[in-house]
Amino acid sequence: MARLHGRQAERRRQVLRVMAVAMALGLVLNFAGLNAVKMLFWSAVINGLLAPPLILLVILLTSSHKVMGKSVNRRYSGT
Repeated sequence: MARLHGRQAERRRQVLRVMAVAMALGLVLNFAGLNAVKMLFWSAVINGLLAPPLILLVILLTSSHKVMGKSVNRRYSGT
């Protein structure tokens, strides 16, 4: 029982570290004069441009017997 509690405590410390680093990074970006809304907009644009080629890559890889073996996708996997 003590080991589980120790793992939970370590996990909580990790979460708090991540939150602290994220807040510090946010403060640095704010004081650097960068606009958070513009950064969110451009990250969405970049995600929109990168998503179609990545989806195509995933489809091609999951359709390959060489990559997937017996778990390959069928040609038409619709419902």
